[in-house]
Parts: sequence; structure tokens; C-alpha cells
Amino acid sequence: MAPYLTAYHKGIVYLNPGLAFAADDDVFLASHSLGSMQSYNVIRIRANGVKQSVSELTFDDIQAADVDKEGRLNIYADRRFYRFEPDGTVNTYTPKFSVGQNLFGPTNFAVGPDGLFYCITRTQDTIKIWHVDETGEVTLLPISFDRASFGNPYSLSDARIDIGNDGRLALIVTALGSKGQGPFYQRVYQANADGTDLREVANFDSRRTGGPVDIALDNDNNIFVLVLGEGPTGSRVGEVIYRISSDMEISTFIELGPGRDPPSIDVDSESNVWFCTTVGVFRVVRLK
Repeated sequence: MAPYLTAYHKGIVYLNPGLAFAADDDVFLASHSLGSMQSYNVIRIRANGVKQSVSELTFDDIQAADVDKEGRLNIYADRRFYRFEPDGTVNTYTPKFSVGQNLFGPTNFAVGPDGLFYCITRTQDTIKIWHVDETGEVTLLPISFDRASFGNPYSLSDARIDIGNDGRLALIVTALGSKGQGPFYQRVYQANADGTDLREVANFDSRRTGGPVDIALDNDNNIFVLVLGEGPTGSRVGEVIYRISSDMEISTFIELGPGRDPPSIDVDSESNVWFCTTVGVFRVVRLK
């Protein structure tokens, strides 16, 4: 299985779980705990080969990670957020849901310029957006999707989120039209940070039966989106990374052949695009 690229900052690529590499002095990775094959912890490996645990914490489930504008690694694990500070301390933020508001299901998140955790959570029937402040207070945004949003398909499939320097949210949400025959609905949206002005900006619906998707923004608020591609008859042609410019022009950025199966993409502080596949992790360098 390919590693899952979750975050990038200053030459450090974070992958979840089990592998990472760096272009400078430190490598961070989510690794199986020595005490239990069911647990993960965060490890730092120095350039001289010295390995140390970033903290004494171990996790049953690391779902997602992001690096904030201060360069701190943030992870969502075991239904809590953990922020790793430069001095080695770890701050924990436990979401405080109101009665009847609790959300279960795969969760992806991004840290906004304001320091809030912006989250998107999916079940087979609903997708909801929420944010958490540093007190743990949860606010549900006025954005949600259900099966009716896609014409009552078989199930909702995936949901990813990122946030630009201007605070606007970028979302990709997907649904399976049937259990095994397609189509695969792939829709890209933008909205204000408070959930207002939700707009569909791209439709990449495919006759295929589903697969990985992801979304990332660069410093100029161009959107990069990983979706399934297909030929004119619905045949598999691998995955495609599209670029949606800030003025909403869509262009093909990279086409990947069948079998490469990139699970995710990210954009670094220099607006270089990173993606991982079954054969490795790659960077597309932005020309100055």
C-alpha cells in the first residue's frame, strides 16, 4: 500500500502511517508503537540517525495531519487534536460537542490562518463541516451534503478540505452512484470560512466506480484536486491532478497511469505540488 501524504512544511513530508522523509535535518513519521501493533506514535529521526519519540503519546488511530502557518505539526487522532510545539510540548484539544451534535466517521481537517481546525466528516449518508477553536468549542458550519445532494446515489464516499491564505474553504466531496457499476460523483466547492457563499466550482463526475481524491491550495489560492480520470468510453486511465486557477479556469496538471494509485496531494510553502504513489513520493517544482 502507498503511504498517505498528509502534510508538508520546510522540507519535511509527513506520511500517515509508517513512513516519511525530509530534505533537511529532521524526519517525522507516524510509526507503530513498540508496545502494540495496534498503536501509533510520532517519531523524530535526526540526520545523525538518532531516533526519539516526539512525545510519550501513542494513538489507536491517526486519521489526518496538517502543518499550520507557524510550522507546527497538528494531528487528529483518537477523536482529539494534538499540536506539537517546537519546544517538545504537545497541546491537546478535545472537541466539545453539544448534545446531539457529536460527529462520527472519517474526518479530514486543515488548520486555518486563524488557528482554527476546519474539519469535514463523512458517513455513508451525510457530510458535515465544522471547526474547533483552541478551547475545544465546536461550531457546525451551515454546509452539509447528503445523498439527495447527488440524486440519491448508493452512498457518500469521501470528503477532503483545505483552506487558503485568504481564509476561504476548498472542499471535494464524492459519492458512489451504485454498489459496483458507477458512476462516481466528484464535486469541488468553495465557501467562506464561516460556511457562507457555498459554490460548486468544478464537476469531475466519472463513470468509474470510485477511488482516492484530495484537494490542496497554493499561496495564490489556486486549487489542486486529485480525482479519477477516464477515457471517452469510461475506461480507466488512472488518476488526474487538475489545477483550478483563482479565476476558475480548469487545466490538467498531471495525468497518472493505472496502478500508480496516488492517495493524496499537498502543496508546500513555495507552491510546489507533492503527491505520493505506489512507487514513491514526488515533487513538482514551481518555476520562479
